Amino acid sequence: MNRLNQIVSKYEFPPGVLEDVNERLYNSLDVNYHKQQVRYLENLIRAGLTTERVL
Repeated sequence: MNRLNQIVSKYEFPPGVLEDVNERLYNSLDVNYHKQQVRYLENLIRAGLTTERVL
């Protein structure tokens, strides 16, 4: 979960993406599934589909 928090605090994702990931995490206790959701967000970053937050 630490990596997930780092990603979400550093990057600006479309609201629908975060809502979807949040719902998926809420509905599953499987650690590997949680890791898959982190990889999904990392893939969006690599694809340039999100921007870094301006602090």
